[in-house]
Amino acid sequence: MIAMLKGNKDILNNVLISRSQLWYNNTIKELIIDAAYYPD
Repeated sequence: MIAMLKGNKDILNNVLISRSQLWYNNTIKELIIDAAYYPD
């Protein structure tokens, strides 16, 4: 398992990066929506 993870480290990093990027994008979208609904 560990050896497999080491071998796939680049793939794993790419997955983590893309997932955090997605989370970031969704968060920004939600903040914009919040700002639109609650102009305060």
